[in-house]
Amino acid sequence: MPFLGAIYDEGSLDLATKELVILRVSNLNGCRYCLAAHRPAALEAGVPAEHVEALCGERALSALPERERAIVDWADAVTLAPGEVTDGLAARLLDHLRDDQLVELTLVAGATTMLNQYCTALGIPPP
Repeated sequence: MPFLGAIYDEGSLDLATKELVILRVSNLNGCRYCLAAHRPAALEAGVPAEHVEALCGERALSALPERERAIVDWADAVTLAPGEVTDGLAARLLDHLRDDQLVELTLVAGATTMLNQYCTALGIPPP
């Protein structure tokens, strides 16, 4: 699956931002494997522990800074109701990201949902 390397490696977005999305989407999809695998990866990429806890549902999301909150809101919309993503939400995110980064962020969210479904359907135990 070489395309996953292209999506998950550092690109227009830094690894910490990608890990934010991976944790949030994995939490929304209830993927125990991906949450367990990416908590340490997020910390290693520089995501503060309190942000990791919020993304995994252990702290309030309101504690996140505005940039991260906009990213989480985008990931939520793309994961839970992609047909209902609004121009207002896109504009809010584009206050913090470039167009190419928005595209990459959306690819990370989509690829993560695919992997969450794979791991959950096959019952892959957390590492």
